Amino acid sequence: MKTVAVTGASGAIGRALMQGLKDVYDLRPMSRSINGTDLMNPEGLEEKFRGCDAVIHLAWGYARESEVPGRSSLNNILMHRNVIDATKAAGVKRAIMASSVHADFFYDWMGPGLLGLDRQQRANGLYGGLKLLIETLDEEAADENYRIADIRYGGVTDDGQPHPTDTWERRVWLSHPDLCAMARAILDHDDPPAYAKLYAVSDNEHRVHDTANPFGWVPQDAAPVDIRDDLAP
Repeated sequence: MKTVAVTGASGAIGRALMQGLKDVYDLRPMSRSINGTDLMNPEGLEEKFRGCDAVIHLAWGYARESEVPGRSSLNNILMHRNVIDATKAAGVKRAIMASSVHADFFYDWMGPGLLGLDRQQRANGLYGGLKLLIETLDEEAADENYRIADIRYGGVTDDGQPHPTDTWERRVWLSHPDLCAMARAILDHDDPPAYAKLYAVSDNEHRVHDTANPFGWVPQDAAPVDIRDDLAP
């Protein structure tokens, strides 16, 4: 059984993965709220990842009102770099890193076809821009001994259900079963590419994103765009 570290395990994606993969892998959750792991402090971080076959890095810090402007952005980049350095030094061979559909401004996509990874990227705001920067760091760090998959996650909800009222959120919804199946496809692949990235959304009605990937993952769930009648005023 593979040992997989999960940073940010207390977030929505982390909780869904911890629940859905608990019988498949030996999961090692890491977060300040769970076991006091401080990913901003590189000292001793390597030891926390030692013995892991893979890492799923989800941790992300959000700005507080009292914070110096830009501080959280810098901290997230430094934290990401710490995780790369510590996991590589610890001998971890495979990494799933959290990017976002907001790494490209998908709201203006008019086709033809689905939005893939081959067009010039135009980030959706600061958050999307930071995710693009992280993808660049990951592509530079990846090699045959440290294989990285950047996941442009769609919307993962706490209850696993599509958003009840927002059409765009329904288009980028990622179900818990599809999320876990994607993680398994990457972690269990016999010979993954040194670096890959993919869009992770379910097979939703009128979805925008092309989920083609080298791991054989095919989303199975779908959210209809039509909003539930019982929620109408």
